[in-house]
Amino acid sequence: GNDKELAVELIRKTADKIKKEYAVTDPAMVIDAAVGDSGNNAVYNAETTSRIILALTHIQDGVVKMSNDIKGLVQTSLNLGVIKENEDEILLTYLLRSSVESEKEYLIAKMQNFAEVIGCEVTLSGTYPAWEYKQDSRLRGIMSDAYERLTGKKPQIQAIHAGVECGMIAEKVSYLDCVSFGPEIIDIHTPKERLSISSVERTWKLILEVLKNL
Repeated sequence: GNDKELAVELIRKTADKIKKEYAVTDPAMVIDAAVGDSGNNAVYNAETTSRIILALTHIQDGVVKMSNDIKGLVQTSLNLGVIKENEDEILLTYLLRSSVESEKEYLIAKMQNFAEVIGCEVTLSGTYPAWEYKQDSRLRGIMSDAYERLTGKKPQIQAIHAGVECGMIAEKVSYLDCVSFGPEIIDIHTPKERLSISSVERTWKLILEVLKNL
């Protein structure tokens, strides 16, 4: 009883310190705590609690490394997206991303090693290969020139910190030179996602122009 109340009070005091640290970047941050009831769930004990605290404290979360090739681009990162309570386990789900395969493998190995030290298990699922930035891309140049001829404007060529199909294909064809492009999609990955029809026409014309110059 009283120990729980003291724990909640300690958490709230710590939360106040954290909110002050992030007052500029996250002024609307809300952190609260209350006494709950774990019932008869055998997952909750001192040893399990200690493991969870160690994992949350010491497994990196956020940007791991920035790109050496492109200023301002995140190269490798991970984030804790979901914490789920099952009947016999507490599941922490992390999303790992990297445009450099060796860095992704190293990050996975670090997590596996740390989990072993604290007595937890790591399961990999939904993995996809990195699509590494190619300094010398003939196709990128051809597409850039074609876009400029069609529009009279220079294209904005960007590398993004996200997974796309090019990585899956490039893993199978090592010499492949590939570019990802497409029509304008608004509110992507949401129930409001929609497509600009006029941009589909522009994309089609660009494809034809590129094919003419390959």
